[in-house]
Amino acid sequence: MKAPFAKEKVLARGQSPPRKLRSNKRCLLLPELARVHESILSEMMKAAPTKWCYIHFLHGGESVSRVQPSTSAFGCRDWMFAAVITARWADGDIEREHQCMAWLQRSTASLLPHSKGVYGSDLNPDDHHLARHAFGLNAFRLSSLKRQADPLDVLGCACPLLDINQDARSTTRGVVVLFCGRRCSGKDWLASIVATELKYLMDESDERLVTLAGISDETKRAFAEANPPVCAERLISDRAYKEKHRRALGSFYQEKQARDVTYAAECYLRSVQGSDSGSILLLTGMRDGLDYARRLAGKPVVFVKVSASDGARRARGWSHDKEIDESHGECAVDFKPDAFWDLMYENNQESTHASAAEWVRAVLAPAILTKCTRSIPDIPQPGIQYRDPTTLLLQPFALPLWTGLVVSWLGSSRDRIDAVVTPEALGYVFAGAVASALKTPLVLVRKQGKLEGDTNRVDYCGSNMYQLKPHMSSDRCSFEMVAGAVVPGQKVLIVDDCLARGATVSAMLDLVQQQGGVVSKVAILMELPDLSGRPKTKDVDVFSAMQFPGA
Repeated sequence: MKAPFAKEKVLARGQSPPRKLRSNKRCLLLPELARVHESILSEMMKAAPTKWCYIHFLHGGESVSRVQPSTSAFGCRDWMFAAVITARWADGDIEREHQCMAWLQRSTASLLPHSKGVYGSDLNPDDHHLARHAFGLNAFRLSSLKRQADPLDVLGCACPLLDINQDARSTTRGVVVLFCGRRCSGKDWLASIVATELKYLMDESDERLVTLAGISDETKRAFAEANPPVCAERLISDRAYKEKHRRALGSFYQEKQARDVTYAAECYLRSVQGSDSGSILLLTGMRDGLDYARRLAGKPVVFVKVSASDGARRARGWSHDKEIDESHGECAVDFKPDAFWDLMYENNQESTHASAAEWVRAVLAPAILTKCTRSIPDIPQPGIQYRDPTTLLLQPFALPLWTGLVVSWLGSSRDRIDAVVTPEALGYVFAGAVASALKTPLVLVRKQGKLEGDTNRVDYCGSNMYQLKPHMSSDRCSFEMVAGAVVPGQKVLIVDDCLARGATVSAMLDLVQQQGGVVSKVAILMELPDLSGRPKTKDVDVFSAMQFPGA
């Protein structure tokens, strides 16, 4: 280990260091040291960009392994040495600073696969990818505690806990749909229709998968308790009764907020945490706190802006009140640009129950599934976003909602579907749910060599992901179907998880035609329309629940 400390990397006798050095560090927790650690550490020091960069070790001893992980925040207990990697550079030397930070990141990435974890106190706010290695099984619990203790994120520069957009423990615990808009725009009306339609799609009779609530319900109950004989339930359910008490209710809320600046955030947090962890929470009436709603939820959030003309609002009992309608809370929705909202619903006088229900099926339900589908950058190539449907399946409502959308799209033609055909592997999951709902046979297509007995076979060039991997792009493979699985003349529905370039669906079409079947419908969970993979034949209808841009 002496060679890396060359003379030019050590201060000479009598040489003064810069008046001020800046530094950044990472601490990795290592097992008993092996040759691989020696090799990596040696290369790290050889590549150090300044003479002041260094690595030092602390021996942890074995007693740390006897402390239960849940005893404190840090989840790592089975380590032997702490390796503190410190990058240092002269203050004001911007070029060296960039070199040192790049060296620190490379060194951490090289050593991380051979470590037991990371010391969390040294992490920067954007080091989400290291947080799991620091806190282990404690990370989700700590993240929940952080939201409760600091709802306004005053300690936003503290070490990170979970990235709710990437961590499966957050993205798979339900979803929040926020309906925002001015008074008398019809937020509660729309949310009620959404709840009914989603339950219908999922064949859900209880409240387990869909919950409807108002963010101001807690405040209304507290107001009623402080002002008898005001009825809390009427404040929640009766618009005219609520409008009668709106001014006093608004003053009551402002007093609460003045006494506790976190009051609105805590009301929102309690509403979110009060719903089932795997449900679709439909939450109405949020005005304050739109900026922190996504972060504080700890789960995916869909923002819906409900707007209506003044004429439509007057028809619902609205009349202009300067003090109320020009208040910050009432105007908060209009301060946000259109890009802030995930969805927008124009609830004017021509809006009906039927049009709202159709909007749920065509727009909102797919948006919910999209929000719960994780995107992983630079997979399988730089610049490409990989859409991961496996985490979507962790949502209890995902399969029922997907199935309901397909059955709704089929309409009366569902009775004319004789069989469902699907390729391995994820297609099996989504097709199985559809076949069960339709009560039709499920025909499984497999890669060559995985089916015994007589089969029909078709060559194909591989899926989009397969083709994007350079070492596989020139290879070809085959699909096989058990001979006689499709009866000649049967109407077939093809189901798959993804439609990109269309190679897989084209192979399914060929196999069905080989056995005399007729493909009339194709149902896809997610589609990449930019790749134009839909079948070119006009007599095949295609449905995709989600659509994503790019490759």
